[in-house]
Amino acid sequence: MFLVIHLLQGFQLRGDDIQGKANLLGGVGAVDGTDLGVRAEPEHLADLLSDNLVTGSTQLRQQLPGLLEAMEQDGVLMKVDSEYRLQTTEGTAWEAEFRKRRAAVLNDQPLIASRLSQFLDKALANALGNPSVLHGDAKERRKVVLHHGESKPEASDAITLWVRDGFSAPESSVLADIRKLSTDDPTLHLFLPKSHADELRNAIASTQAADETLHFKGNPTSQEGKECRQSMMTKQNAEGLRIENLIGQILGGARLFLSGGQEQSITELKEGVEEAAKQVPNRLYPKFHDGDSVKWPQVLKKAKEGSPSALEQVGFVGDPQNQPVAAAVITLIGSGKTGLEIRKKFNASPYGWPQDAIDGVLTTLLASNHLSARINANPLSLAEVDQKKLGQATFRTESPVLTAVQKLAVRKLFQEAGLPKITPGNEPADAARFVGHAKAIAAQAGGGTPAPMPPAAPELTALESYSGNELLMELHDQRDVLLAKIKTWQATGKDIAKRFPAFGLAEKLVAQAVGLAEQSEWSATLTSIRANRSLLDDPDPVSHVLKAAANALRTGLTRAHKIHTDAFTAQTARIGSHTAWQKLPRARCLVR
Repeated sequence: MFLVIHLLQGFQLRGDDIQGKANLLGGVGAVDGTDLGVRAEPEHLADLLSDNLVTGSTQLRQQLPGLLEAMEQDGVLMKVDSEYRLQTTEGTAWEAEFRKRRAAVLNDQPLIASRLSQFLDKALANALGNPSVLHGDAKERRKVVLHHGESKPEASDAITLWVRDGFSAPESSVLADIRKLSTDDPTLHLFLPKSHADELRNAIASTQAADETLHFKGNPTSQEGKECRQSMMTKQNAEGLRIENLIGQILGGARLFLSGGQEQSITELKEGVEEAAKQVPNRLYPKFHDGDSVKWPQVLKKAKEGSPSALEQVGFVGDPQNQPVAAAVITLIGSGKTGLEIRKKFNASPYGWPQDAIDGVLTTLLASNHLSARINANPLSLAEVDQKKLGQATFRTESPVLTAVQKLAVRKLFQEAGLPKITPGNEPADAARFVGHAKAIAAQAGGGTPAPMPPAAPELTALESYSGNELLMELHDQRDVLLAKIKTWQATGKDIAKRFPAFGLAEKLVAQAVGLAEQSEWSATLTSIRANRSLLDDPDPVSHVLKAAANALRTGLTRAHKIHTDAFTAQTARIGSHTAWQKLPRARCLVR
């Protein structure tokens, strides 16, 4: 120890007295100021202390680090980065402050336990990263979340890794708790053994005390003070590395269990946790198999095209409401649920179904009319379906549900009634449009006088009280009667459109027949037609008035034209025979 101190004194000499040693102790520079690279580090010190060039410094290199560390612990030396220095007056003050604070931390067991827990949690998080596994054919990603401490973790939609350690509870007690759990419990259990307790306690106390000392002492301006601060930081870093190494050894001895007590082998911690996690998703999601398929995107595509049998893509044949996922969705919806509520329910345990499965089923049930969907009171059509709108929409179950044959019959009614833009799969929306379309046809089967009154069409008024599948079923049951009436109304509308212009022309002609003996009779007839709304009577009550008035006016016009022509001819001849007219130059006569 004396030789080490003596050698370190040489490293710290300054001025003329080091000239003789400068070439040897290159850490302080050679005579010419050149740095020879010799440092007060264990390896260099061992070489300098060796007095046998044959055996070398191997033995010293093995012994010296422990000796230097012990001298640092005793306060004889201080370490600055990788080099050792003799303790100074300023350094002694820093060391005293450190030892005082370290003693206080060692007596604060709650603080030691808290800091140890923090170090364990941080090291475990770094070792595991963000573990997850893929579940089933659908390859749903299941996250593994960590729960630390003695309190039992709450139920979660992720795989829970319950981390406990021997510093907080005896190993036998922890293992007994794990064995008591059901083998259906999805929790994973990681036990960290209690080891190196005293070393960890001392290292944690040292890092905490070094941190407090650095904050207390602040940033000195003197060179000696700066070296003391750097020495304290070196101590803090060294103890931190010691903690990391000790905790690494603890993690290396970790034990992993499934609930019920089945221990899992661990080679590498993260891989071991993920391998164990592959065994528990079916415990967490026991109903997942009902919705496990890679073909749900194809179901969604087919359903958007209007196919009520889209579930055949995942191997289900039959009424879609009987498929397990669809049955659960229908049961949940009842009087109404939003798409987000439905997803939240079935993404969670015990289902864990892929969102594509939920969206595919919702769209299929829309196509089969088992469900209806609205966004802000507006129907959601299949053509508008996308992930965002499915989440926003409010769904409700529909009853009764029409068969494919019944829906085909309803679509035929729409076509024969002339409803434009019929879309397979959107029957509920088309049904609502059909009622409005039929009312417009009924309105055209009447009008103002002299046309008959529009038909009351109470059956259409009654249909307006229905919606969704109920409306579709009513249309199906009344389709023959409704189509017959629509055809009648369309024919009546055509007759009105044909006769109304004739009636208007007849009124105009009769108004021009002033002075004709028949005018009053014709006018009375037209007034009667208007009053009695008898435009469509058979035979046509307007045609004979129109014909008679037209003939009479034509005859009168012809007669008046002949009278005018005869008078004009006679007067022209009379003027032409007049002497004064004959004396006029021919050119003036022509001009005039």
